[in-house]
Amino acid sequence: MVLVLMNCKDPITLTGEGSIGLLVIDGKVNTLPGPYTLRLGYTVGLDQKPSPVDLAQAVLIDDDANLTEYYVEEKPGVYTVPGSIIQGTPGHRYHVEIVLNNGRKYATAPNEFPMQQESTRLISR
Repeated sequence: MVLVLMNCKDPITLTGEGSIGLLVIDGKVNTLPGPYTLRLGYTVGLDQKPSPVDLAQAVLIDDDANLTEYYVEEKPGVYTVPGSIIQGTPGHRYHVEIVLNNGRKYATAPNEFPMQQESTRLISR
């Protein structure tokens, strides 16, 4: 399941048992030059930050311009892409593809960059 949120500014409180071990993908692209950061982690509980995912391969894709740019792992769970090839363009669609070190593959749903905003954010669980 992929969840896309834009302009998420206020924290929310979750209740319930939750799921443990789900991959969380949190990244952002904007109209400014990079770098852009991507965070990868596994859920460990409702009131805890995700456990960092290391040694993954991740690529940012501009679906409309047919461009790709690869992320580099800066520290466990934190990846950056220079933003020298891809820069947020209003109206373009972007997604991220990830291959974990165990071979499992994931991709976010394409998210269209809003025409009137400075950034778009992809959050996936």
